[in-house]
Amino acid sequence: MGCHTWFYRKKNRSIEQAREIFISEYVQSINWMRNCLTDTSEDNLEYRKIQGLTDEMINENINQMNRLIHVVRKGLCNVAVMKRQPEVCHYDLDKGFFISDDSLPHDIFRIGKYRSDRLFSMEETLNFIKKNKDEILHYHHMVEGKDWKQNLEKFWNQYPDGMISFG
Repeated sequence: MGCHTWFYRKKNRSIEQAREIFISEYVQSINWMRNCLTDTSEDNLEYRKIQGLTDEMINENINQMNRLIHVVRKGLCNVAVMKRQPEVCHYDLDKGFFISDDSLPHDIFRIGKYRSDRLFSMEETLNFIKKNKDEILHYHHMVEGKDWKQNLEKFWNQYPDGMISFG
């Protein structure tokens, strides 16, 4: 099967913006959990039963999330905040914040084994493909067609500060 190949575009997002987004997401979750505690509808009670959710578990989650919001508001855990955004994202201290979305390519090529490699240019991508051709799924079929290379060129031309990762 192989790892998915994820394509990211760079997005300018300050730590302040990331904190606001993070806190907003957690506040929504806390509100949902509080509603779950007070909702006595059959659907909710059945959902809680299936999930094994007790009042104590829900309250503990609410308390943990409130503590985490407090830590984030103090300006701590900045890297974790950047990595815990609602988009499929990647944060690199040196390179910045990247997001993947439906407008970007996906799986132009796939490689076996999970990789920590990050590719930041067309040249790096082509070198990576050449170096790892024995592990790239259907490599020989891929290189017979030109679409893969044209798709990579299109991506790198449109997003020269983009990134490719695997997972």
